[in-house]
Amino acid sequence: MGLIGLGYLLVAIAPTYAFIIVALVVASAGSALWHPPALGLLARRFPARRGYYISMHRSLGNAGDLAGPLIAGGLLGLVSWRWIMGGGTPVLMLLGVIVLILLWNVGGPKPGPIALADNLKSQLANLRESFRGTGMWPIFTVSAVRGMGDRSYIAFLPIYLQEQLSMGPGWIGIYVALVAGPGILSGPLFGILSDRIGRKSIIAFCMLAAVVLSVTTLLSGSSITLSLLSVTLFGVFHSSVNSLTQAAAIDVAEGRGLDATFMGLMWGSNAAFSSAAFVIVGLVIKLTNDNWGIAFYTAAALFFAGFLATLLMPNSKSTNAQPT
Repeated sequence: MGLIGLGYLLVAIAPTYAFIIVALVVASAGSALWHPPALGLLARRFPARRGYYISMHRSLGNAGDLAGPLIAGGLLGLVSWRWIMGGGTPVLMLLGVIVLILLWNVGGPKPGPIALADNLKSQLANLRESFRGTGMWPIFTVSAVRGMGDRSYIAFLPIYLQEQLSMGPGWIGIYVALVAGPGILSGPLFGILSDRIGRKSIIAFCMLAAVVLSVTTLLSGSSITLSLLSVTLFGVFHSSVNSLTQAAAIDVAEGRGLDATFMGLMWGSNAAFSSAAFVIVGLVIKLTNDNWGIAFYTAAALFFAGFLATLLMPNSKSTNAQPT
């Protein structure tokens, strides 16, 4: 959290655009370093309700995604963007100290000196075993393809609304908010359900829903009512799959002490494949004479591929193991 705060401070004082890019890399690195251990800790501390707590982590992130732009937009009428960016730094630093204090003794007594080389060798061996005949590859495939579909839909939705439906910033803001908002409530509910009946069926349902809603978003055309309904329903399902695949990966790797490792691997894998989605969809749009709507058909195809991969997943769910 301190690294994120530092990145925001550097953005606030940045003299050039290139400096801002470097500062955002610092902030992004902080985010990437925060989520894997946080998710791993939740999964280990609450093994019987793993799906719920991981989904809640994402749900509160959605709340921030929804509230942040609204707060920042309101403040922009009062102060410079530099003050807004820099103003977040002391808050993040304070939160970092609070988290450090609260989590200082989590996990019991701290281990003594360890042989780093031997520990790394053991971790890598356990990591390889976790991918052998366990269903881990389908889980990672679903997560990666889902990320590509999400990026295809979410990133190109505002451009489609502006370029092909001629909507203004106000309407576009409403649509973007509706993508993030519904997941605040639906995510934890799907997490609870997955803890009871398993991840596979919930993920498959969400993927199929995303296929249909990606297409109906486009077919709604200029109908505000139908397109708002499609986008809202998409928001209900889209963020849940990421949390449930994370929970499924930890279910499969139960007892190997690789919780945070798998979260980091999945985080990095999703980032790489999501970046590829921008390039792929951009090229497809260019080849179709700037038909921005093609992004939704691409998203639907990716979600369907993810659904097929879901059929190969194990139907894991939370265990009654003791928290560690």
